[in-house]
Amino acid sequence: MISTSLLLALSLMVAVGPHFREGLGKWTGAMLLQATMFALYAERGVWPNFVTIVLPNALFLTCLTLQAAAIREFHGRATSNWWHVVPMFVVATQFALVMDNFLMRLILNSAIYGGGMLALAIMVQRLNPEERGTARWLLLSGYLIGAATMFARAFLSLVEPTAISNLLAPSAFQGMTFLLGFAVILVTSVGFLLLHKERSEDTAQKLALTDPLTGAFNRRTFLELAAKEIARTRRAEGSLSLIMLDLDLFKQINDRNGHLAGDEVLKGVVAVVLTCLRKEDLLVRFGGEEFCMLLPSVAIDRAAVMAERIREAVEQARFSFNGRALAVTISIGVTTLSADGNEDVDALVNRADEALYTAKKSGRNRVVAFPANTTLVMLMKSQR
Repeated sequence: MISTSLLLALSLMVAVGPHFREGLGKWTGAMLLQATMFALYAERGVWPNFVTIVLPNALFLTCLTLQAAAIREFHGRATSNWWHVVPMFVVATQFALVMDNFLMRLILNSAIYGGGMLALAIMVQRLNPEERGTARWLLLSGYLIGAATMFARAFLSLVEPTAISNLLAPSAFQGMTFLLGFAVILVTSVGFLLLHKERSEDTAQKLALTDPLTGAFNRRTFLELAAKEIARTRRAEGSLSLIMLDLDLFKQINDRNGHLAGDEVLKGVVAVVLTCLRKEDLLVRFGGEEFCMLLPSVAIDRAAVMAERIREAVEQARFSFNGRALAVTISIGVTTLSADGNEDVDALVNRADEALYTAKKSGRNRVVAFPANTTLVMLMKSQR
């Protein structure tokens, strides 16, 4: 158990390097303290009782609080240093008071650390209930095994006080206790590492599919998903519309306020647009300040209404950078999948782009649909 705790800590230090993040530093610290704790336990009867009884029991709880802090940090939750200091002081005081009573120490040790591991299992369950990965179940299983082992140890000490005469005395129950404790070290540490692995894989997948600045899908992903959606629409004989929007005079925003301001405007526009879309709609950063939206099961009239709602929402939104207000408007082109079964993604995009060009040419900050023979589009134009 000493060797395993040290090897896990050293492996983390070598693998991650000096830049510990998302709880890895705290978990490594817990492993180092755990190795120290077991080493102190092993010197029972050689070194003074305070060093081999009170100190390691206090360190045991600190190991658990560090692991709790590591898991919370991974989920973006801060933890006060008092989490570690106060419990350690309380436990040290308790064990100092019962230092001469082995049975009492054994029951106290088992109850406190069984409760601590049960609390960790509950925390893992509650921090992110939507997580269903292997890592979460490993952490839960490890802490529940540890809690069950400790509670069983406390129960045996109560009903059969002579069963455990010494912490290091060889017996079947002691052997099983240490074996399960060894399993808990491995299972929980592997589980915590798997949390990072799963997050890294999710991040890599997200970066491959989305635009890193705005979070919208990227052009490559759009072309793949749009082709599948067109094929599905053809089979179902349904409707499919495409909205393409472009920020008006975006170059002036960059020139006057800097590219950081432009980035904030792009992110802000995406946030506004998302409030106007359905869950099944696809938002894509097509390039630069140009975005498109694929609307499954939406005909041209309804798509034009959605486009007008998006245009109005962006115009009324409040954008600012470094305390300076920024006026932002967009031009939008709308089109729909034709009845021609030979039409592909490129044809749909080109037609939407033509409508967008017409909106720009007509004075910007407006919606133009192609084809333009829809009642709602004509009505909106006459109102203007």
